[in-house]
Amino acid sequence: MPGIDRFKTVAEVDVGIVTGANKFFLVDDETVEQYGLQNWAHKMFGRSEHCPGIIYDELQHLQNGERGLPSNFLWFPDGSANSHPEIARYIKYGESQDLHTRYKCRVRKCWYTVPSVYTTDIGMLKRCHDAPRLIFNEAKAYTTDTAYRIKSLKQSPEEMVSAFVNPLTALSAELEGRTYGGGVLELVPSEIEKLLIASPQGNPSILNSLNERIKKTSMREAILSHGCEVLKYSGLNSSQIEDVASAWVFMRNRRQRVSQDS
Repeated sequence: MPGIDRFKTVAEVDVGIVTGANKFFLVDDETVEQYGLQNWAHKMFGRSEHCPGIIYDELQHLQNGERGLPSNFLWFPDGSANSHPEIARYIKYGESQDLHTRYKCRVRKCWYTVPSVYTTDIGMLKRCHDAPRLIFNEAKAYTTDTAYRIKSLKQSPEEMVSAFVNPLTALSAELEGRTYGGGVLELVPSEIEKLLIASPQGNPSILNSLNERIKKTSMREAILSHGCEVLKYSGLNSSQIEDVASAWVFMRNRRQRVSQDS
């Protein structure tokens, strides 16, 4: 079908930044202030609480800071502890906890210099409750290994994030992913590459309003309203859309172990 693709044909997925010690490298504003690390603190997200919608922007980042969330990624250049006392003090704190002996840290040339640091326009959290969602990374924030870095090859980032919210993609995630305790759904890169992705024609991006709708209601509501419009513009007829939506609700409810009328 022209309006439906496999993820791997329209986008690339890579793991997020592997720090080896998230509690040390991902910190709240108070820690940044305490050690004077403002010059080495960068915006980041990696948990669902960091982004309740599908846009991570400057406002969301400020709100996370006010809530005391660990929304700063500390990136120290190789050898910087030798020339910056504030970094040296923080590194000493990390070494007092033997962080430099952890495998992913000790195999580096400089244990506190995290490799593969880059951002993408789209992020995706590893785990989800209702359904996976892409996040438009407007703030150019970094993502840890609790999220994936996504690059769209066909649509604009905004269009891909918006179109991802639909029952067909959500249903394919239920079929490809794996379930953990409490009904949590997780996808690894090889499974993400198999997802069915909608590429609607003639349906303008409504990313900002969709973002607000998800934050005020739920992903489930957005998938069953906005998402059905996405599939309509992707070439599915009303009967097909109804069948797909019903199948997704059934699979979601089974995973979460709730009654089928929920």
